[in-house]
Amino acid sequence: MQHYDQERKDRIDEDILVDCYGDDEVNMGWYYYFRDNLTFPISAVAKLRKRSGGIEQMSVELVSIYSDEAEPIKLGFTVDQSEIVNALDPEALISVSTYEANLQVLNDWRYWKELALLENN
Repeated sequence: MQHYDQERKDRIDEDILVDCYGDDEVNMGWYYYFRDNLTFPISAVAKLRKRSGGIEQMSVELVSIYSDEAEPIKLGFTVDQSEIVNALDPEALISVSTYEANLQVLNDWRYWKELALLENN
């Protein structure tokens, strides 16, 4: 369980989700926050689903925001420097190696979703 973080809560309530009244507006708030504040690429480890249905932890490179402003946020990722970009839910991230500003954005979202915060590796 994460600890209460007033600064993070204020940023979410006053900067990201201010005046959001429905799911579409919430999605839009997060989309623009990610778009305006993430710097790509981001090295990460994520849980990915295998064809067999199992889950595997893999190194990925986050390269973009995959969703549009009306959808729940998804990140675009590649594996092994591939040109193919796939979609990833941010909750699938296990760890990242990135700038502190990127870590703050990702952890603001995880805090809002009541998920464990990421550490910078």
